[in-house]
Amino acid sequence: MSIEPSDFDIQAALLRQGDQPQELLAYLSTKMASALPELTRVERSGFLGKGIVRKVEISLGNNRYALELQRGGLVAQRIKLVRGVEIAHEELQVPAWIAQLTTDLRNQAAQSETIARALRGLIFD
Repeated sequence: MSIEPSDFDIQAALLRQGDQPQELLAYLSTKMASALPELTRVERSGFLGKGIVRKVEISLGNNRYALELQRGGLVAQRIKLVRGVEIAHEELQVPAWIAQLTTDLRNQAAQSETIARALRGLIFD
């Protein structure tokens, strides 16, 4: 029997990390880059990109989710793609961004065991 986290569990786990913007970015970059390296891009500051996480992008289907540290706060965007071309940028509040990312992860997980494992890892690892 497989234990699947609910959308609420996933969003709560992400928001718990969100007390400090840098904590949320570090958490997401670690979890997503280790579980889905081909879908995740992480930008770091500092010499040779070894500093703190500045931005994380997660590509899921026709959407790319970007969360970026700017002036001490987070800027969250969902970028709509058609055949790899960006056609729209939508700025979101962080909780809405997390909700939409969770929905897309859940939809993709229904089609991919790799993404399903990543989704469980956000909660249970």
